[in-house]
Amino acid sequence: MIVFIRRNVTANRILFVVGLLWAVPLLIIVRLLRPLFVIRMGVLHNQFIGHYSGNVEIYLCERDSGINWQKRHIDLWFNQTDIISNEQVKKIWKRQLTILPKVFLFPVYRLNRLIPFGKFHQIESTYHDRDVNNLLHTQPSHASFTAEEEDMGLQLLRKMGIPEGAPFVCLIVRESIFHSQFQFTNYRNADVSRCMLAAEELTKLGFYVVRMGKKVEQKFESDNTKILDYASSAFRSDFMDIYLGAKCFFVISTSTGWDNIPCILFRRPVVYINFVPISLFATWNHNTLAIFKRHWFPPQKRFLTQSEIFYLIDRGFVSAFPLYDELGIKLIENTPEEICDVVMEMVDMLRPERPNRTDEENKMQDAFWSIYRHNLQRFNLRHLHGDLRARVGAKFLAAAPEFTHDIIDPTISRLRS
Repeated sequence: MIVFIRRNVTANRILFVVGLLWAVPLLIIVRLLRPLFVIRMGVLHNQFIGHYSGNVEIYLCERDSGINWQKRHIDLWFNQTDIISNEQVKKIWKRQLTILPKVFLFPVYRLNRLIPFGKFHQIESTYHDRDVNNLLHTQPSHASFTAEEEDMGLQLLRKMGIPEGAPFVCLIVRESIFHSQFQFTNYRNADVSRCMLAAEELTKLGFYVVRMGKKVEQKFESDNTKILDYASSAFRSDFMDIYLGAKCFFVISTSTGWDNIPCILFRRPVVYINFVPISLFATWNHNTLAIFKRHWFPPQKRFLTQSEIFYLIDRGFVSAFPLYDELGIKLIENTPEEICDVVMEMVDMLRPERPNRTDEENKMQDAFWSIYRHNLQRFNLRHLHGDLRARVGAKFLAAAPEFTHDIIDPTISRLRS
């Protein structure tokens, strides 16, 4: 990975130097035209499917809402690398965006950033792929399929064994092979076999379960014909990765880039399992349920409270090299029963008539979100969230009361004083 980064940086430097031949005169024209209309330039993070899909959809929602946008703008894009994470997403965005060759636009973009007042000509979303302005529930998806693609998708569903109209749930669990070049994010990995109990229960309710993934280590095999290990099958393709995400009833995810397809592009409900870091889950969707990895602290033989987790880990959090090992924190995966419980809770949530929640369940939710909101403010993380509409699994909160405790032990506070 380090070699790849160095090669990419070197190639960009060479491209920039050579590209000055046309970047200088073009940027002069761009700047001179600003009183009439503004030409802006943006980067498509095409090597990562989450940012390739989520960032652009949020940009389009903001554009249509008049956020970070004016009528006299012309927006131009280029791909950051030659690595295309998903060819179907590429096709979708070609229908929505003006995408120019990197060799042409990158030198102009780079030169613009080096010269003062360049921000007028940069495309920036409010915060990447996070719906901090609460727009996803107000607008339809900007991604769609052609009539030919719809027909192809239906045919492939039938070949996979899913009858037309049958509801199915997508399951994706992050493994170490998922981003093998980024081993420092392995704290987000989980064991897919722990999801089998939930999958079996879903099939009893008439659902098919489709295990997703472009690269997987562990197979998800079952004698149950309604449980499909699509990730290990001959049906796996860039097109079906998107089609399945668009058409699923809901998705179960440990939080990966792919879940931006169902959750952001196509507004599907999501159950997050084994989620870490707790400060970053998608709180803006009311059809979101989450349960978290528990944080065991061996020196005191107990689980850390929500506020202690924020204090030790989530404040100033970056996705690479978190301090779990350095601080001696052991992440505990959700049990099969916990996963099954929260999945069944989502099924109930999506029924035409939702069951009434008990006073005790509402009390625990209120306690969690009161502390969560306080921690976001206390550690300057509120900008990562819009309205807090999601819920935490009810049975999980009952079994993990540390998440409803706003306590920071003095011994804990000294670890990062």
